[in-house]
Amino acid sequence: MLPVIETARLQLRPLMLADEDEMYALWSDSEVVRYTSETPLAREVVQEMTRRWIQYNQHSGHGAWAIVVRESGAFAGYCFLRFLQETPDTELGYGLGQPFWGKGYMSETVRAVLDYGLGMGLTRIVAVAMPENIASWRVMEKCGMRYEGLKEYKSAMGKCYMDKYYALESSFATISQTPP
Repeated sequence: MLPVIETARLQLRPLMLADEDEMYALWSDSEVVRYTSETPLAREVVQEMTRRWIQYNQHSGHGAWAIVVRESGAFAGYCFLRFLQETPDTELGYGLGQPFWGKGYMSETVRAVLDYGLGMGLTRIVAVAMPENIASWRVMEKCGMRYEGLKEYKSAMGKCYMDKYYALESSFATISQTPP
């Protein structure tokens, strides 16, 4: 069972089917998806994706969380750890709604999820971002992930991109605890 993770300002709880509307709001926002799917997704696609992500919770060390602001109870976004296709790596992925940008919530989330993954025995966690997605790769760097270069990344939807790869390995794990 995927645990609830509490941080100073956030609660990361297992993603649920009841989160489909909030997930659709994120994935239908053209600014939020600019560096992921590139175009807003249909409700049916988001529903299937949410259901698939919930199944990650069945694998030790993997899972998908809803990011909830503790003070207001607002659904702010998502974060997951999953097997990265065609590699032995675990991928860290995340997204945040526009009203929550620039508040340090994603760095706070990523630190907590990296701690969880390493604590569960994962030895290598990677994250990818399009080179233009400066905010995302800055989060990775701020949280102690090391840049490995540009590599081809095949999304779960079958698209291929040349993305910036970052990694955190248990052998050199130093998760930055810089306040948000």
